[in-house]
Amino acid sequence: MSRMLKTTALAAALLWLIAPPCLAREKPKGPKADKLQSEIDRLFSGEISFEDGGEFEKACLEIDAILAKDKKGEALRAPGFWSAAIHEAWFSGKTRKSARNKMLKTEPVKDEKDNVLTEFAYWGPAKYKPKESYTLLLSVLPKGQDPVKYLETTWLANETAKSEFVLVAVAESDTFQISKDPMATIIDVIARVRFMFNIDADRWFFEGVGDGCVPVQTFVSKHAPDRVAGMILRNPLAMADTTNATMINGLIVHGGDTSQGVKVFQGYAAIDAEKFEGATATDQAAATTRIAEWIMAHPGRGLPAKYTYTTLIDDKNQGENYTGTMFIIPAKRGTRTTVTVTYDRETNSVDIQAENLGEFEIRMNDDLLDLDKEVVIVVNGTEVAKRVFQRSLRDMLVTALGDGETGRLWSATFRGFVPTEIEAPAEDGAGKGDGAKKGDGGDKKDKD
Repeated sequence: MSRMLKTTALAAALLWLIAPPCLAREKPKGPKADKLQSEIDRLFSGEISFEDGGEFEKACLEIDAILAKDKKGEALRAPGFWSAAIHEAWFSGKTRKSARNKMLKTEPVKDEKDNVLTEFAYWGPAKYKPKESYTLLLSVLPKGQDPVKYLETTWLANETAKSEFVLVAVAESDTFQISKDPMATIIDVIARVRFMFNIDADRWFFEGVGDGCVPVQTFVSKHAPDRVAGMILRNPLAMADTTNATMINGLIVHGGDTSQGVKVFQGYAAIDAEKFEGATATDQAAATTRIAEWIMAHPGRGLPAKYTYTTLIDDKNQGENYTGTMFIIPAKRGTRTTVTVTYDRETNSVDIQAENLGEFEIRMNDDLLDLDKEVVIVVNGTEVAKRVFQRSLRDMLVTALGDGETGRLWSATFRGFVPTEIEAPAEDGAGKGDGAKKGDGGDKKDKD
């Protein structure tokens, strides 16, 4: 998502941004894992305010003291442990309670003046337990459609969805224009849902219905390709933004060979036939069953060892400058920036191929690389770093908060810039010199 919060809706989303995922992994074998869990409970259950820097720092110091006894560094080698610990903590305290499940209800979305902009409908799954995380399915409906009725007649009629999914539906309206600003509106809804139910950060699915397919495509491809597990388009009328479609998995459900949905599916299949699947459904129940089956069979959002990401950052259209593993600053605003990032565990290297990239911050963990060993970072063929990076718990937590990403936790970070050729000054005004200098690509302030 955008790192710059420009509206009250996005400001409210800051609290959602620290929301935990659930990665079903065992605790590390290092000492005092239970004590670590206890400290994480204090940090993420709401007991400590994230606005209180002193208390946050104190908690980090207490965790550091525990980790100092972990001579083999077992805990920081296991980012999944921290994700699972944060997840278990989210609704563990007295200050935060999840909503009741098995109830179809509505929740208002208000602006900064407390005016109601819209209401979304929601359902907590029958199997819901506050300390376990669940699949989120958010449906975006066309203007005039009733979110309550849609969930009642569509998804609650499906036993799998009724039992397993946190269901949310919201419709376009004159006061809640999803198509005009997909990111702000959809984030606003997710932010509120995150404080109702424990949703799995690796299992977010977005469904567009009819005209609602356009804002879903734009949100997923342009603003959140690194966040979603899957995009579902139910009877789409047109393709929309496909900027980062190669990072997305999708299911396009259509009515048959003569429907517009077929053309949309064919368009996505042409982008990546392995990631986009089509399904024919002649009625709503059949479509719902097919979608539920696809979601249940989906492994969820994975950790990308290789991906290509494109964004446009300018004054009018502030693009997303977080790729999922890297924070980027373009060399020239208003020009598209494209990066291809490859993590290679065999060579213990990160290769970055980039166009219009000026500065960057690349994130690393032991799921992608062996941080006990030397890591090589290469940008456009030039080596910019080669060393052993020290794991840092504090950096892991601070980065998670700053990026709004706790599904993927990073224990090491490298900050640098893209090496460029610098022309030597002309001699006697006769022309360009023969020599050129290269930047080393590294940030002298970078911490190991």
